[in-house]
Amino acid sequence: MLAVFALSACRQSDNNARFAEDPVFQNINRYLDWESQNGFSGFISIQFKDKPLFSRAFGYANKERGTAFANSTVIDIGSLTKQFTAAGILKLEMEGLLSVNDSLGKFYPDISGDKEFITIHQLLTHTSGLRKSLGYDYERANKSDFLGKLFASDLVSKPGEKYNYSHAGYSLLGAIIEQISGMNYEKYLSDKLFKPAGMEKTGYVIPMWEENQVAHGYSKCKDWGKPMDMPWAADGPYWNLKANGGMLSCSSDLMAWMQAIRGNHILDEQATEKMFFPHVKEGDFANSFYSYGWVTSKSLRNTDVIFHNGGNRRFYTDIIRYPSEDVTILVLSNLDKPGNGNISWELAKIIFWPDYEAQVQGIMQECMDSLPDNRMGEVAGKLMELLKSDEAVGSQTQLGEIFSEYLINKHAPEHIYNVLNDLKASCRNIRINNIIISDHRIMELILYHMEDSERKNLYLRLVLDEEDNYLIRVLVYDSMPR
Repeated sequence: MLAVFALSACRQSDNNARFAEDPVFQNINRYLDWESQNGFSGFISIQFKDKPLFSRAFGYANKERGTAFANSTVIDIGSLTKQFTAAGILKLEMEGLLSVNDSLGKFYPDISGDKEFITIHQLLTHTSGLRKSLGYDYERANKSDFLGKLFASDLVSKPGEKYNYSHAGYSLLGAIIEQISGMNYEKYLSDKLFKPAGMEKTGYVIPMWEENQVAHGYSKCKDWGKPMDMPWAADGPYWNLKANGGMLSCSSDLMAWMQAIRGNHILDEQATEKMFFPHVKEGDFANSFYSYGWVTSKSLRNTDVIFHNGGNRRFYTDIIRYPSEDVTILVLSNLDKPGNGNISWELAKIIFWPDYEAQVQGIMQECMDSLPDNRMGEVAGKLMELLKSDEAVGSQTQLGEIFSEYLINKHAPEHIYNVLNDLKASCRNIRINNIIISDHRIMELILYHMEDSERKNLYLRLVLDEEDNYLIRVLVYDSMPR
């Protein structure tokens, strides 16, 4: 067994000794101990009114080297990038170089039709009608190719008509920043936002990070390496990702950013108010509103709360800010793990509800390099033997030895035969790369086979029926990138 996600020791910052007698932070530490035991890897910071910064580190930024997480560990912050893009636009408005009410026709006079009158405000609030994305994050698309494809694409709704979250819209805002400022997108943000806020480790390529400062991302039992190990251009990610995601930052910088925004040190009071104003409801039945790069809502106590998260199935980041209570919660993780998105909200409940019993959500995943020696492994092994065999799956196959009554009754045997034969055709001579087990009934197999000297990956997800002797209740399969 390859114990990749073994329990890792957590570390407390020295200043946390100041919280030893505080019952709220005693409860926070107790809950975070449980999250540590459940495999959380990353860094958590809490700024609570006039108290010193509370922070704790968990797991490793680089497991192979044994590099511990720290306040300065840099990770991909995903869609938190959007708040920087929004702030860059508002900075240009403060400088009198544009208005959020300007339309695209002002910047791109050659476009016409339904996109000509899309406003910057609509791009900022995801009401432009543009598609969510135009392709894979790491697809090699330069700015010219990206804009050409974007302006030729169909809208999903009329501009201003409804909320449709759009990564592409924020990349377009990044292109506008470059056009109006005459500067590279990252250079403009670095000069106008990051340096004035005291952020030295945030950016795509400008910061001079130390070798061990940038964390590796982990998902599906695999070390995906550093963010820049993925296809990047010389100035950072390509344009399907640029300005909407992929920015690198760390806990110390993000907390400095929140302090600078809170004190109107980067944006003036009017621009800050515009950034956090609840502009557009996030769907007809939503209780939250999209601002400019942020989401705003009301807490259960009817106080204001602003937040946003970011993730790419390797890294995850979450910021929650309660302005009237002066509380900021920051969660950063380099491990794609169920339950990460709940941690910040559980911490908030502990802070504001002293009697609240925090809940750890998301089962710890166990990673292996071979099938386990138990009933789960036995059933999965029979399926593997069936897929590896030369004979076609047909009427002579005993489905009842592998599949539960639920699955057989739900689908006609002929349909199951066809699915299995299609699967066999796509995975000749398969071998196990990794196996992930969670919840004691879910097994995910990452398989591969060689085809014309090229490695082909295959993903199987088996949900096993505990009441039917762990026979397979659900079978899902798909090809996997990279």
